[in-house]
Amino acid sequence: MTVNKNKTLNEVGAPSEELQRAYEAVMAFHASDLGEITISKDLLDQFVAQEASIDHLQGGDHGFTAGMKSILRQATAGPLAKWLTLRSAFDSAIQPFMEKIQAVQDFQEKKGNFEQKAQEREKDVIRQAEASQPYLDKKHEKIKADQHYEQLIQGEGGRPVNLFAHTWWYILILIAITSIEWLINYDSFFDWTRIPAVAAGFTIGMALAVALAAHVHGEHLKQRNTRFGPASDHWGRDIYFLLIATAALGIAVMVAGYARYSSAMHNISSQIGITNIIEEGISKQIDPLTEVYFSLGINLIVWLIGLIVSFMSHDENHEIMRAGLEKWWRTKRFNWAHKPWTKQIMTIHAQAERDIARLRAATDLARISTEDQKNKLDQVEQREQTMYRVLANNTQAIIDLYRMALGKGLQSNGNHILIYGKSYTGQEYMQKPINIDADTIRTLIS
Repeated sequence: MTVNKNKTLNEVGAPSEELQRAYEAVMAFHASDLGEITISKDLLDQFVAQEASIDHLQGGDHGFTAGMKSILRQATAGPLAKWLTLRSAFDSAIQPFMEKIQAVQDFQEKKGNFEQKAQEREKDVIRQAEASQPYLDKKHEKIKADQHYEQLIQGEGGRPVNLFAHTWWYILILIAITSIEWLINYDSFFDWTRIPAVAAGFTIGMALAVALAAHVHGEHLKQRNTRFGPASDHWGRDIYFLLIATAALGIAVMVAGYARYSSAMHNISSQIGITNIIEEGISKQIDPLTEVYFSLGINLIVWLIGLIVSFMSHDENHEIMRAGLEKWWRTKRFNWAHKPWTKQIMTIHAQAERDIARLRAATDLARISTEDQKNKLDQVEQREQTMYRVLANNTQAIIDLYRMALGKGLQSNGNHILIYGKSYTGQEYMQKPINIDADTIRTLIS
């Protein structure tokens, strides 16, 4: 909702002449106009004598007694009289605008109420969801996994954890690297088997074996300290996986080497008898062992590149990586269980946002229509705060004088004063300073 800010003063509610006059009169009053703050010694002695004769005198408000409050009211009544008259006239003049001004001031409170209601409705939805035991189990499993992961992280001093090996990017990189196996070995397997599907199967199996070996070797090499250190209680299992990965790599490389050898021999046999003139050259150009060595070298380079990628993608602590994977999986399962309830929660928040948007639009209109009046009110409030601050400073001497006199009176009579339930002697009360500020003096003399 948009508001035309080019409206005239009459359209948005211009301040009345009465309000303008009241505002000018208030702002013309300065702190120096308060005059001197005094209290007669006879009146002070009268209140002191009355309170000093009371045992366990009540002084709960930081040591302010009823007599002290009465003294403050009487001391400030005269200087404040003119200010209060001017302020009363201003309050009466601004009263017609106060409803809109208050609406602007209450915006945050009302906005908070909408948000609180939305939160309560969301909690109701969550309670309905948690009535299902499978949902509750998945939630507890997620919380447990989160706590375990955070505990391990804290044990590592909060250092950054490398979980790249648990991302799809890592898998795609390994696939990209091992796909080179197709260029290296497919022709060899085809020349060997003469069946395209079987050659493709051997090539894919070769790529998977190299990828598995590179992944396991790089992972265990990076995590050798935690997997095979003194604190490891499952090093035997890790050795077993290493042996499997190494065996897979060895078998794949031997099969690839044999296929390359067979391919080379096939090429030689296919060339023999074509012409005796070039027979000697062919035997020199095609050496089966050279082909085998070349194939093995390229395959091992691919494995080494994959190993380096695996090494760089794993964290040095395998327990943290396992906990991170568990955390991801438990979170995934919980999100699946939570998904049916998500739509209801989103609807609740959308309704709250619409209500807040309507409230904000109405508040913006009220803010524009009473902007001048609100500014005047703020300036008057600041001026009044200044008045009370000056009063607090000027009456501090009276407070100190009354406290000392009352303390002496209590001490001579053997009486005590209670401050927040704790008993003080007159001597202790005299040593307990009482400091007042603008808010304190406003409360005491109101």
